[in-house]
Amino acid sequence: MVLEIPAASGERRALRSPVEEIVAGLWSEVLGIPPVGPDDNFFQLGGHSLSAAQVISRMRQVLQVDLPLRVLFEAPTVAGLAAEVERRRRPDGAPEPPAIASFRQDRSSPPPLSFAQERYWAGRRAEARKAASNLPTAMLFEGPLDLVCLWRALQEVVDRHEVLRTSFRDDPAGPVQVVHPPSPVPLPIVDLQQLAPRDRMEETRRWSILDGQGHFDYERGPMFRLALFRLSERENVLLFVVHHSAFDGWSRSLLIGELSALYTAFREGLPSPLPPLAVLWLVPDR
Repeated sequence: MVLEIPAASGERRALRSPVEEIVAGLWSEVLGIPPVGPDDNFFQLGGHSLSAAQVISRMRQVLQVDLPLRVLFEAPTVAGLAAEVERRRRPDGAPEPPAIASFRQDRSSPPPLSFAQERYWAGRRAEARKAASNLPTAMLFEGPLDLVCLWRALQEVVDRHEVLRTSFRDDPAGPVQVVHPPSPVPLPIVDLQQLAPRDRMEETRRWSILDGQGHFDYERGPMFRLALFRLSERENVLLFVVHHSAFDGWSRSLLIGELSALYTAFREGLPSPLPPLAVLWLVPDR
């Protein structure tokens, strides 16, 4: 099947190879958008660090090629990424390690909403009157908890992913994303140790359900909230509730993996083991 989309000149430009079709299909699936063309830019379509990692993971599974995340930042179009895939699949195509991409961000032109975010933005007033489209994640920490290291790990995750610091607003040309600078992450602590042991987990579930159904302020953000439930000195539950406009089910495993790696490293007195990310949003050259 050949997919087509109008090019910038107004002409319809078709996807030109099976690899381009696969890449375009994965982008549409991950971003929840209509079919894309060879010259479309992943980040201008609403992509961010979490969705970029998801695309790279699915490409590894489907195309059987090992791509580092930075490749998508260096080749952010369908055609560019497909060409890189085809080059790496050739016997002599092993690339030299490239430098990490560094893109300048034009804050005077905030990125538009993705198609999925536009749906949530359009229905935000109705959503405020019912259970929100939230994804709660609960993590049980067994053994003595280092609260300082846990907070540092959470702060690192939020600082690392701009989508967790994004809100939305209406502009004359349409709704846009507003990326806020890093700020201290609040971590409310709910101490349940005064309850009978058999009641502590049940109370945690009750709180989690209520917190998971609360709506978010799209215009003020952030689109996540945290709570730590102290069940005992050796049992703690971290609740991380994120709105679907910034998160999906696949992102949950990424969150758990990064948070676990950071918490373990900080407890051992080590620096962050996660490589730095390239700039998360790309804009056209002016």
